[in-house]
Amino acid sequence: RTFISLSIPFEGSCLLTSFIASITSLDTALILKFLVLEKRVMKEKQNLPDWLKTLLTNMRSISNIHRSLEEIVAEMPYSYSYIFKGFKKYLDCSMVNYFASIKLRYARELILNTDKRILDISMAVGYNSLSHFNRIFKAEYGLSPNQLRNQKNIVKKTG
Repeated sequence: RTFISLSIPFEGSCLLTSFIASITSLDTALILKFLVLEKRVMKEKQNLPDWLKTLLTNMRSISNIHRSLEEIVAEMPYSYSYIFKGFKKYLDCSMVNYFASIKLRYARELILNTDKRILDISMAVGYNSLSHFNRIFKAEYGLSPNQLRNQKNIVKKTG
């Protein structure tokens, strides 16, 4: 598999989050689908309430990556239930899955760009159980963290 990293100006859509994580080759139809989704997300961004924009900013902040979702939401001026429902309403995805995806993307970057131990990376992004981290990472990317790192090292040696 070849993984492609695409940068988008706004990461507020689980549709894009899932789509970017699943791209495995340069396929014109997939790229066109991505562009359509990106345009939709940019339009939706304009309609988000301020509390949701603040929450998304807090969720994406590196300083919050190790924290639990409950800790971040507790700082908001609304109840967890209200925020949970509003998140789903505006972004059409689970707040829990969205935050997990952010954590996994950050972990993936650490795996690919540092020599930190997988356990340390797992802890840095808020997963206290290495086996749980390995399981959800593999479900998201199709490779375990060690497999991803080994694949990167093979490319380095041959490239």
